[in-house]
Amino acid sequence: LQQAGLVYPAILSALVIGESAGLESKDWAIFRATGTIHLMVISGLHIAVVAFMAYWFLQIPCAYCSPLLLLKLITRSL
Repeated sequence: LQQAGLVYPAILSALVIGESAGLESKDWAIFRATGTIHLMVISGLHIAVVAFMAYWFLQIPCAYCSPLLLLKLITRSL
């Protein structure tokens, strides 16, 4: 996220994966003042956990379904 050239990569990584090490004290002060500190601390971790669980649960079905779906798409376009 740091190398993607985003405007606020530290805030985005805190929201997406719960990584708050890149946030500065002025950022924390803004979050406290706006009441969004819970979003940064807890929700980022939950989003990462849910994304991991979705990946883990869908990995096997997608591995078996993907070749069949690809074959259907190819034959449908002919």
